[in-house]
Amino acid sequence: MRRIAIFGDIILDQTTTVRTVGVSKENDAVVVAHEKDRSYNLGGAANVAANCKSLGGDPVLLGCYNNHTVQRLIEAAKITHVTDRGAEGHTPVKNRIVTADGHYLLRVDKEDCPHGHPAEFWRNGGGTYGMWIKEAFKLNPLPVFCLVDYDKGFLSGGAVNHSMWNVRSIHESFKFPVIVDPGRNGSWAKYSSPRTIFRANLHQAMQHYVRNI
Repeated sequence: MRRIAIFGDIILDQTTTVRTVGVSKENDAVVVAHEKDRSYNLGGAANVAANCKSLGGDPVLLGCYNNHTVQRLIEAAKITHVTDRGAEGHTPVKNRIVTADGHYLLRVDKEDCPHGHPAEFWRNGGGTYGMWIKEAFKLNPLPVFCLVDYDKGFLSGGAVNHSMWNVRSIHESFKFPVIVDPGRNGSWAKYSSPRTIFRANLHQAMQHYVRNI
């Protein structure tokens, strides 16, 4: 079974199901709802790892979080993970508010940097991340390497350079596939390292095109 190294922003996806009961007395444009249920799923790079696991892959998730629900979900999915639990900040949470019949009302995001200062982290060698990346090049067959960037700060330019320095010595091929899911809003220049597949939706591609014409 081929190992997949998934490296990027770990997010917690929360879904809050509500029952609408009317409108506010203070403002009739405001809907009043009662919470019925709350559920959690892995998001961002962790969601990619969970999907790979469900398809029979052997994902290793490299990222940062400090959330007990994320820890429980990773363990339940039986995903191998090499992480550093940041002492500062909060793991990003996307809370989707939906009605019982599936109507999407609102999304409330809670986020700051869950791993302190990524530039400092990578300048100091990346700790267990750097060690795992070096070990990955000893595996046979070589793993698939996947960068999943949600602009939450972990995949800084320094982080990408650090993780890809050894890839440059390997000719770009499917011997060591490198898949990049680029940041939604940032510069793509930091992904100048060799890659096999560059995944971008139409909206991202057009933003990048307009920014560079």
